[in-house]
Amino acid sequence: MSNSTRYLNASLDSESESESDDTVAPIDPVRAANVAFWTLLRERLMVNCDSIGVEHLDELAMTIIDDPSIDAQLEGVVLLLPAPSMQRPGTASPYGPSAAATRSNLRPH
Repeated sequence: MSNSTRYLNASLDSESESESDDTVAPIDPVRAANVAFWTLLRERLMVNCDSIGVEHLDELAMTIIDDPSIDAQLEGVVLLLPAPSMQRPGTASPYGPSAAATRSNLRPH
């Protein structure tokens, strides 16, 4: 279990505990469903161990789940990469100049 999954589970657990150890507050089923959805989505987004910034996505998701009225924003860089089995060698962009054209533009005329 990843640290972020533990964080999400702890978030649900803390919701079920109240100030007193004698009473247990009911878990909000909508919140539990949202956390479960985020947990599944997160697992699929993080299929590449070189992806970074998932903790920022966790914070954003949990902020929105906890209070959708908050103007939540990412607080750091996130880079999601496809599964290694889905990656292919890079190719030149059909929308940009070729490397050869760029090099020739750098030479003085």
